[in-house]
Amino acid sequence: MPCAAVHVAQAGAVVLGIAKMDDMSRVGRVALKGLLYFEVMTTIALAVGLIVVNLWQPGAGLNVNASNLDTHSIQNYVAQGHEAGIVPIIMNIIPSTMVGS
Repeated sequence: MPCAAVHVAQAGAVVLGIAKMDDMSRVGRVALKGLLYFEVMTTIALAVGLIVVNLWQPGAGLNVNASNLDTHSIQNYVAQGHEAGIVPIIMNIIPSTMVGS
């Protein structure tokens, strides 16, 4: 089962479980369990990522000297980045159409 489908199923189970609860203390326990699950899984993912990076050391053999890089090829992108302000960045977060979301 793909990872996204598992997360959707888990979220659906939580929503359905909360919707069927009559007692608000049970809702609090489910919320606490959900928060605990999130924290534990995030910590495990972080630990796995750190272990993988330390074992494989990506980029270790590149030997790139930043002073020798050609910066003229990216000048257009740098200029576009300086022209954009905070308002266009925030407005580009909001999709213009339903399909764009």
